[in-house]
Amino acid sequence: MDALRVACVQMRLGRSVAEGEQAALRWLGRAKDAGARLALLPEYWFLPEGERLDALDARFDGLDGWLQRASKELGMTVAANAPVRDGGLWNRLLVYDDGRLVGQQDKVHPMPTEERWGVQAAQRIAALPWDVKLGGLVCADVLHPEQARLLALQGAELLLNPVMSFRRRNDDTREARRAMFLARAYDNACFVLKAGSIAEDGPAKLAGRSLIAAPWGMLAEAPRDDAEELLLADLDLPRLREERKRSLSLDRRNPKAYAALADAGPPAAEL
Repeated sequence: MDALRVACVQMRLGRSVAEGEQAALRWLGRAKDAGARLALLPEYWFLPEGERLDALDARFDGLDGWLQRASKELGMTVAANAPVRDGGLWNRLLVYDDGRLVGQQDKVHPMPTEERWGVQAAQRIAALPWDVKLGGLVCADVLHPEQARLLALQGAELLLNPVMSFRRRNDDTREARRAMFLARAYDNACFVLKAGSIAEDGPAKLAGRSLIAAPWGMLAEAPRDDAEELLLADLDLPRLREERKRSLSLDRRNPKAYAALADAGPPAAEL
């Protein structure tokens, strides 16, 4: 395979779970019609806009089955999150290919709100088999470069980053955060797909900021963070693999020098 067309869906939250499902299905259908082999939905694409949630209650159960059926109905690969109760509550990224479960990655770094809801922190990070190997970085997971590096070392060539990104009143780190996605792509010789939702009502003002990054630059980026958008890109796999062969950050690592990284805690407080 020389080229792989992928899509990131930047969609507005619905007023109910059912409305969110209908909107997601429309956007996935547009991605399919545009020739995308894989489409990524934002994190928490199913939450009702304008509603302050105290828990991921029973309304949100069964969304993994909905995603499976949507993938089967459209005959495409769908990557999206769903809350799953499986010996605990997990924010789980699921990848379905024509209705078949390719793999899953639970969020490793839940946010404080999720912890209050009871979302557990995953202890396992693994690349997923597909046409190319995939890696899951669920929202804040992308802030931890060691997670992306571990996935790249496992052979992942495409990192999936569904996000829920809150709008900032004074967004003076925006360009630095944008550069972070290019850094993840460059350092790990991977493509990075980021899909975000938008919302303007209620307690959560969400900014889309969706993009598709390659080690050599941005392939696609939403022109606005407050409007719906379907991002498409044709991923040049041979070029990526040539970049990976030349990657000094992957081939010339010195793990013994930073073996303590896994045991290091947060920075010590100043006295």
